[in-house]
Amino acid sequence: MLDPQIAGLARRMILAQFEDRKKEVQRAVVQLADQFRTAGALSSGRFVVELRECCAREVEIRAKLTWHALLRVMSNLGVKASEDLSVALQSEVEGYSAQTLPDLEMIMASHKRHGSSVIAEPLSSAWGLAMRKIYVEIDLFVSSLRARVESNELRESQKTTLNIYSPVGVIQTGSGAMTNISYSLDAGERDVLVRALDLVKESLATGEHVGVREEISELIEEARAEVGKPKPNGMRLQSVLTGIAGAIQTAGSLQPAYQALKAALLPLGVFLP
Repeated sequence: MLDPQIAGLARRMILAQFEDRKKEVQRAVVQLADQFRTAGALSSGRFVVELRECCAREVEIRAKLTWHALLRVMSNLGVKASEDLSVALQSEVEGYSAQTLPDLEMIMASHKRHGSSVIAEPLSSAWGLAMRKIYVEIDLFVSSLRARVESNELRESQKTTLNIYSPVGVIQTGSGAMTNISYSLDAGERDVLVRALDLVKESLATGEHVGVREEISELIEEARAEVGKPKPNGMRLQSVLTGIAGAIQTAGSLQPAYQALKAALLPLGVFLP
């Protein structure tokens, strides 16, 4: 069983972030429906497919958000590498299906009102796929934690204090210890991030943003270059992306771009307001 304090703090964080995600996905669905309605294809099978893909992406975002929130809490409170830690973490993440799926399943069910006869694959399969990915991350985290503990027990008999840095699960131990942080992004996550950066750049093209356009454009190019590397430098990428987000956050006309960037940063464990 997971430490109740860790589980409780993470739950408060997760549920608050889920409320934000529900608003975001509703906006995305409205935009998608408007596009198909304009094209006279709201009752088409293609709309159902696109809607299902939108909801499936949201399922994966929420699964990653859940794991990253737990990792963030553990990084602050610390956690023991107990024998059942992996199972406890998997069970904790899996338990959030009840908060993840219902609103998305209601969105999927709404396509029936538009007359489409296409039957979409249930979102439970998307949740299952997301869980398999998260389980691998959990096993890697726990294995790394145990390996580091065992290594230090061999070198010294005194108790070792571990500092765990999320969102990438970096572990440091000992005085003056240093580590290089790199992100592992899959093709889909890279594509979403690049598209979000492109949207920011396009949104800056209007005259009202001329004062900050050049500076932010330079940051965008720096971020794109880092994302394109096989192993992006995590600290540099996070610094540049949060800098871009901070620069555009309060500009009303840039809110769509900000929200896209905010969603793209979730897989990196970066949670913007």
